[in-house]
Amino acid sequence: MSAKSGLLGPVPLTAEAIAQAIEPLSIGTYALGNLRAGRFFIRKIGRDDRDLARQLVAFVGRYDAFKYRTYVSTRRAFEKECRLFHDFAPPETTAHPHRPLGTRFTCPVLSCPMSE
Repeated sequence: MSAKSGLLGPVPLTAEAIAQAIEPLSIGTYALGNLRAGRFFIRKIGRDDRDLARQLVAFVGRYDAFKYRTYVSTRRAFEKECRLFHDFAPPETTAHPHRPLGTRFTCPVLSCPMSE
């Protein structure tokens, strides 16, 4: 049984689809990937603490699709990004997610050194 991301999508990774799916100036977490045989394969994960849509536009042309989730707080977005990192080990995201600037948030995955 494969892990579920809990993200919305997949959505085609085009500027138009991003603009339709995500409000400007939204905090959020994303997964970028490719579609094969109707399945979405996560290649890279990340988050943006100010403008998720702008961040995603930078990846247009490099991946087929994206999944996403918006949040009202940087803590929730960071925690989701950590869970995605540990659950999926995306091949193009090799470093643990960084904490939002000015915070002391810890990783919600208890086996992670950043959980302390």
